[in-house]
Amino acid sequence: MIFDTHIHLAHPCFNQLRDHLVRQVDFFLECATTYQSIKDVLFLSSKYEQVFSAIGIHPCFCQQLEQDNIEIDEWLYQQYLQYDMKDKIRAIGEIGLDYRKGQYSHKLQLECFSKQLQVAKQLDFPVSIHCIYAAEDVYQQVKLCGINNGILHGCSLSWEMAKKFVDYGFYLGIGSTLTYPNARKIVEVVKNAPLDRLLLETDSPFMLPYQLQDVYNTPKNIYLVANRISTIRNISLENVYQTTYQNARSLLRINN
Repeated sequence: MIFDTHIHLAHPCFNQLRDHLVRQVDFFLECATTYQSIKDVLFLSSKYEQVFSAIGIHPCFCQQLEQDNIEIDEWLYQQYLQYDMKDKIRAIGEIGLDYRKGQYSHKLQLECFSKQLQVAKQLDFPVSIHCIYAAEDVYQQVKLCGINNGILHGCSLSWEMAKKFVDYGFYLGIGSTLTYPNARKIVEVVKNAPLDRLLLETDSPFMLPYQLQDVYNTPKNIYLVANRISTIRNISLENVYQTTYQNARSLLRINN
């Protein structure tokens, strides 16, 4: 069994391909990015048995909330309450901090992140966290909110920093970055992290694996990530799939 723990099937580029893509692996965690996308994410969870959802606002879209005068914590909680198939919502995400040059104010991102962490705490949900150049602030925020259950999506941290998250209770989402020849930091993470703390993800349609000429990333490419983990850890591909699948089910509390 294979579980892609971070994907954006609702992206418009997949409109004609979706029925095919959902058969490429066994289960998915479909992650929202904007508040407008949440309804599409929830629709996909309703339509496809193998698709679970994470609802939240990506840090690069926090400014939309301010422009549209939306209080994210109250609004997000209401989205959960109004959804009929509550058992298909398994996490709050994609949330976090992105401190790349040109992104929106750190203050606004921190406020949006903190409020969504509080919703996760209130609902007792794990979180799917986007973290770029902001690891220490993310770590301090999750500790401040008492959130020790979630995924560090697209992990690209040093092992020293990643270990702090693992020791605190987080899982590490390993994606296509691992396939690149200069991905030394993430290779060290995969070498050193406990196997029972690793998860597979593609972040489709984004993050194409190394040397692929496709226009978009798709779920089938999860094999390339799993194969690299198998090689780095010197374990079977089946072991990678089975362990990461069980890790995902445990994190997301999927029991049947």
